[in-house]
Amino acid sequence: MKVAKRGLVFVLILMFVAVIAACSDEETVEQEVIEEYPYVDQELTTQILEDGNVDDAIVHLMNEEYLLVTFVGNGELVEEDAEGLFDEYTPILKEKYPYHYVDLEVLQDNDVILEIQLFPNEE
Repeated sequence: MKVAKRGLVFVLILMFVAVIAACSDEETVEQEVIEEYPYVDQELTTQILEDGNVDDAIVHLMNEEYLLVTFVGNGELVEEDAEGLFDEYTPILKEKYPYHYVDLEVLQDNDVILEIQLFPNEE
């Protein structure tokens, strides 16, 4: 009887340890994804590209405080067009990344047409 109780206690301890290990692994995986910088916000990048205003774009989450958004012009962008891009995407970026410093830049033929910085919302 003592052997059976010890065996049962041993099995319960193993199960408890396995559950804790499984939970720890899940948290570790989530932390690794969050800590993997730079991270591309594929959803927002795809949205910008589907809008068709630029040839290329990328939204890079560089770290937990800094976001770099790059628009690449379609060969005919001028400064007014770049300002229009900022006007269009600034509210989206501020909503999605309210506590990040954001650099938005518009490139045309490897030259920066316009660059603007957004600062995080203050609590």
